[in-house]
Amino acid sequence: MTVIGAKELKARLAASPGGAYLFFGEEEHLKRVYLSRFRALVTENTEFNVTTLEVTESDPISQIRAEFSRMPFLSPLRFLDVRGLSLHKLSDKESEELCALLSDCPEDLICIFYFFECDIPFASNIPRTQKKLKDL
Repeated sequence: MTVIGAKELKARLAASPGGAYLFFGEEEHLKRVYLSRFRALVTENTEFNVTTLEVTESDPISQIRAEFSRMPFLSPLRFLDVRGLSLHKLSDKESEELCALLSDCPEDLICIFYFFECDIPFASNIPRTQKKLKDL
């Protein structure tokens, strides 16, 4: 997983938007702007191809897996907005399953895992960076 900034995100929007993204940090306005830009890429049959998933604490990975397995309905892209995932509460097995799902994200899916600043209690460095969440 790579941490990318706004410049790289703009390039992804223009070229190949499919994939899984984790939107976290303090800048709520910027996250909402890019969330709406990604969502706007799905223009056909939005009632079937745009989904907001509020995961529950009981088996959140199964809920996400079910959405990942859906096919787009008469559209080249689907959009999935995942909310309420408590990363810090996942078991090791669930964490591994989530990583496997993210690495196999379908090319026709734009999946945004949206986290409010208070959703992730994070005090150490973000993996593969020297940045702390509070610094972003």
